[in-house]
Amino acid sequence: MDNDAELRQLNEQVSALQAQSDLAEQALMQAEGNVHDQLIKIEQTQSSLYGEKSHSPKELQDLQNDLASLKRHLVVLEDLQIEAMIASETTETDLKSVQENLLVGQGGRAEKNKSLLVEQSALRLILTGFSLSGMRLRELSRQPN
Repeated sequence: MDNDAELRQLNEQVSALQAQSDLAEQALMQAEGNVHDQLIKIEQTQSSLYGEKSHSPKELQDLQNDLASLKRHLVVLEDLQIEAMIASETTETDLKSVQENLLVGQGGRAEKNKSLLVEQSALRLILTGFSLSGMRLRELSRQPN
């Protein structure tokens, strides 16, 4: 029965890790979206800065400052994206490991059940043999010498 407790515990771990994996995947998708949005803002600012529209020196300076700020923030967002990727991959690896352990445990349980069924069949054959022997002895004891 200890095996049953282990299998239950592994099932619970799989469920918990699956939930964590889903959350990590959502966080990664959010981080990727944030990086994408930031890249679009940078592209738009660059387009405005280098476009054919003439700007006053103050406007150019403001656009350059905005561009520098957007690029600094992009670095932060990319770092968060990498952290989200690592968390997602780690959780996925942990999930696969526990799922493999669960399959091994279930396989061991199936093997043990198979072994017990073979043993049960052998015992039934032995009992049948004893029953037949007992019946034969009774027949012999009833027969006159």
